[in-house]
Amino acid sequence: MAPYRGNVKSGLLVNVSPVTVLPLVEDPSYFTDDSQELRRYCCPGRRVLIGAEVVGSDERHLADMSLY
Repeated sequence: MAPYRGNVKSGLLVNVSPVTVLPLVEDPSYFTDDSQELRRYCCPGRRVLIGAEVVGSDERHLADMSLY
């Protein structure tokens, strides 16, 4: 469960996949030296997709929204 204050994604389930699982997406190594990954976030209770992002493999989980 995510804390009341802070990054909402810290309480979600995350699936990490290579970017090439997306249809019509080529290997990003043709365009950049940095390793890229697809992260899909879903609700742990309902298993509903909340969001997705393509980021560098060494990037931390980006905060889309924080509750204060």
